[in-house]
Amino acid sequence: MRNSALFAAAAFAVLMPLEALAVDGCLNTYPVPSEPSPASEAVSFHASRLGQGFWATVWRNQCPSGQPRIWLRVVPDREAAPYICGSGLRVVVGGSPKEVTLLTVPSPEGNNTYCGNLRVPTTLFVDQYPGQAYDSQQELTIIYDGLDTKYSATLPAYGIGPPAPLAIESGIWWDPTQSGTGYGISVRNGVLVMQMYSYRADGEPQWYVTAGPLLNGNRIYTGTLDKYVGGQCIDCPYTGRPTAAGNDGTITIQFNSGTSANIIRPDGGMAAIVPFAF
Repeated sequence: MRNSALFAAAAFAVLMPLEALAVDGCLNTYPVPSEPSPASEAVSFHASRLGQGFWATVWRNQCPSGQPRIWLRVVPDREAAPYICGSGLRVVVGGSPKEVTLLTVPSPEGNNTYCGNLRVPTTLFVDQYPGQAYDSQQELTIIYDGLDTKYSATLPAYGIGPPAPLAIESGIWWDPTQSGTGYGISVRNGVLVMQMYSYRADGEPQWYVTAGPLLNGNRIYTGTLDKYVGGQCIDCPYTGRPTAAGNDGTITIQFNSGTSANIIRPDGGMAAIVPFAF
């Protein structure tokens, strides 16, 4: 089915007996994760075919068995329902490309092949069976063939030591396709502080702050999107700092380089952000 869109999730899935269920993030994981854990290797990219766009986030965790499942989180663009299937998707390890079979939730009774138009964010994985298993000690690249463009994402090999930390550019970041929302990012000594200015559904402005350690060589951040109200009027006598008003869920930032990142919002939506040039 060459008509496939690129979302498959990946997991090293050699079928195992029920008593051999592995630990979190490995072969058989329940429940299926909706996002990478802070310790995951993770990359994401955007792809489209025939006007059906989607975001793909690919990740795997280190596992005691050496057999991490490779997950693929598929998030359709708004009003898009991309066709997702194994065709059109390849995994390359050690220079050897292999076709993949996409599966839904792993089950002790068997695995279910997935092909169809995907309308909501969904986590899938790639089947692994004898002759189609992937060496977790080697770099792994997932490739999706669009009509005119090949989209890809690469996970580094395990066993090569921690990656060198990225030098993240501090300043104002934005998604050029989603102007009106900005992100003030500062990184020092492996700790990220980010202010996000956005708007509520009623059009009123809403400021957020999130802060905490970066993981995987300054490549992954996960934290709550804390909101504040009752801020200081610029022309008013000082009345004290804003009041914390809870949070609107968890946000994940995946830095692809020091000047490129993908943000996964609490609702599963994504934004590809870069420093604002001025």
